[in-house]
Amino acid sequence: MQSNSYVNDDVIDVGDQQQQQQKQLKILNNQQQRKKIDFCQMETFKKFQSPFYCVISNDEYDFICHTIFIMAMSDYFRSMFDQTEDYYDYLLLLNEDKNGSNEYCRKKIPRIYLKQFDSYSLESFIKFAYTLRLDNNDIDSMELMKKLLEFSIYINCVEMINYLEMKMKK
Repeated sequence: MQSNSYVNDDVIDVGDQQQQQQKQLKILNNQQQRKKIDFCQMETFKKFQSPFYCVISNDEYDFICHTIFIMAMSDYFRSMFDQTEDYYDYLLLLNEDKNGSNEYCRKKIPRIYLKQFDSYSLESFIKFAYTLRLDNNDIDSMELMKKLLEFSIYINCVEMINYLEMKMKK
């Protein structure tokens, strides 16, 4: 006689539930091991009290950002956020209430994994999305990201810097 954990069609298999719980624990452990840079909590950007956050991750860091800035910079990200909820994940976020007290809450927000980029390049891209400014050190990494992430308003920085340097020498 074959044993199975189904009582009727409406009951979920216990083995599937355990696998799902183990998968969620593994995801939470993985999230806790990565370092987090929360652009949403930086003083300059706290005024954007948007409930629409996203997480851009590589193997080392989770970058918590406002979705609107990221979508505005890249057709690639815009198409990702327009997709179904395949890219959504749960994350613990720090919320500050009107009284100034902080508490953590679990929110379902989009998470995009970009393992092909190092942390410095991702941070440079996100800073550029927020400020529209680049350092000279960021240019090389941004050139690669420009091609892969389909920047909408990216200016060819190398040409611009060369032009400005030429004008300054005159």
